[in-house]
Amino acid sequence: MKKMADPKSGESRSTWVQAYAGGLHKLDRVVDGAIRVENMAVSIVGNVQPRVFQTEAKQLMSDGLLQRFLYVKLDGTKTNVGKGIPEWLTCEAKWLELLRLLCAMPETQYVLSTGASVAFFKFRDYVDDVRKREKLLQSSDAYQESIGKLVGSCARMALVWHAIESPWSPEVSEGLMTRVIEFMRSTVMLTLRHVLDVSLSEGSFDTWLRDHILAYADEATITLPEIKRSASQRLSTVGRWDADAQVMDAMSDLERIRWVARMDDGSRGANVKWAINPALAIQFRKHRDAVIMARQERQREIYRENPHPGSQVGKDVHGFNPERHGSPLGE
Repeated sequence: MKKMADPKSGESRSTWVQAYAGGLHKLDRVVDGAIRVENMAVSIVGNVQPRVFQTEAKQLMSDGLLQRFLYVKLDGTKTNVGKGIPEWLTCEAKWLELLRLLCAMPETQYVLSTGASVAFFKFRDYVDDVRKREKLLQSSDAYQESIGKLVGSCARMALVWHAIESPWSPEVSEGLMTRVIEFMRSTVMLTLRHVLDVSLSEGSFDTWLRDHILAYADEATITLPEIKRSASQRLSTVGRWDADAQVMDAMSDLERIRWVARMDDGSRGANVKWAINPALAIQFRKHRDAVIMARQERQREIYRENPHPGSQVGKDVHGFNPERHGSPLGE
């Protein structure tokens, strides 16, 4: 990642971006002469530590390279020694047979069935709604840009799955497209959000806290522990004292513009409490209602698409509780 992000390394990032889409590529080298590649399609696979990713990722966002990856986030709590290769991973022979089959096949054009087309275009409209919502919620630029590429990723995923399951059929079925869309919503989109929004949005903490205070403007007070619980994932990469300092600094800015006022003795710790200006709920009502609606919809999607038995349904990853606030539209 560092080599690809460093402009002095000689790496051509535009080449990697082009390789994502495939197609004709010409290269002129002094020693080897002109090289013509009929279809330059490159897969980049690897792993990286979270802190290294956060450090290097910001340099890879400018041309959209970072936003084109599909991410898998490992569970850091599962560190036990493995118990051998699971049975479902021991399919090398079938995999090689599939590759030989696809390479031997003639050029084939696949089309979507009527049902698959309807499902795909519904997903496209859904992605557009998500993009508008995340813009309102001040998600990171990388995450917002990655959302715009999800429609193309869905089409690519459908092609791959169809080539694996029914390579001789010229028509992609509705059932397969439905399964691909479910995978995109329940796995790909949630992981993209955690990796590209939560992990890279430290710089937008002040903006997030502003909207968080507006969402809670109907409450009389808010405490430091409450804010830290709601921002637990955004503050997960910093230590306890640094998290306290980040919240205190952001809240001090809101104190200066009289959004909040300190109510405690001025020391730091679990007893830090602020009074929320009751005028906020009226002054910023339209924006506040829109933010609450967007957070509620995000929360519903997270637990509808990826339910966890041990999680507290009713709270999203930022700790927002729709039952506490109710719907601003009275639904």
